Amino acid sequence: LLKMRDSLYAKKIDSVIIPAWPDALLGKWNGKVICTESNCSDYVIGDQRTDVWEFSENGKTVLAKVTDRSGNLKVYSGSYSNSELNLQSKEDSTSTRKTEINLIWNNLQANSLKGARKVTANNNCVAKFTLELEKSKSKL
Repeated sequence: LLKMRDSLYAKKIDSVIIPAWPDALLGKWNGKVICTESNCSDYVIGDQRTDVWEFSENGKTVLAKVTDRSGNLKVYSGSYSNSELNLQSKEDSTSTRKTEINLIWNNLQANSLKGARKVTANNNCVAKFTLELEKSKSKL
């Protein structure tokens, strides 16, 4: 038993390195979304929408709460790796849409993020958007 114990202590265990979420990305961001491609009746190419994003983290999981102009809230969760954030929507069981968002950091010193958003509905329609976020200057 002693040999087995010693062998367990001596054996190196592979560890997973979790990339650190940059503190500068936490908090509120102002977002602008522009539709670039769509075969959905709800989205027209050129449509622009604005919303407020709030990023937080919970261990390995990144959370984004997105509030649109009408006050509707949508929650996304995902992971951060190599300056890229991949988020998926948290939908309830009655929802007919799945939303994927990929953000790629662009010049953090300028407090801006750029990426893409893709909305897929069960009726096989797909809408794609460019996404630009700017760090909110509001202290509220």
